[in-house]
Amino acid sequence: LCTCNRLWTVTEVARYFGCKSATISRWRKGGKIPYKYLKNGQYRYNIYEVVRAMGEYNIMGYRSEVILAVGPEVMPQ
Repeated sequence: LCTCNRLWTVTEVARYFGCKSATISRWRKGGKIPYKYLKNGQYRYNIYEVVRAMGEYNIMGYRSEVILAVGPEVMPQ
């Protein structure tokens, strides 16, 4: 399953990083991660942009060089 062009929900992003949806929402509100606002009032995330932002802001101890080495091709179950 290629996730390159698909936008992820807050729940999917939270599951990927092993945190709560509220944490992802807090990062969004704090301007730490990029997002798309949909007309229906929901938010979606490009996982590659989120991963890159996490490296830039050193969120959760992520460092850019580690993130670049690990691509988010497979979402954890």
